[in-house]
Amino acid sequence: MTDPPIYLDLLTRWADAGRTLPGRRDPEWSRLTSSPVWPTTSSGLY
Repeated sequence: MTDPPIYLDLLTRWADAGRTLPGRRDPEWSRLTSSPVWPTTSSGLY
């Protein structure tokens, strides 16, 4: 089933603006969730 034209146009506009789209990975979220929760001991903080 293909997307209705109005929905397809909205997805195109969002993609052109660099926004996250339904059903596609969000690179920023992937980067944030793959980072360690706590800083390493070499950072000098802990």
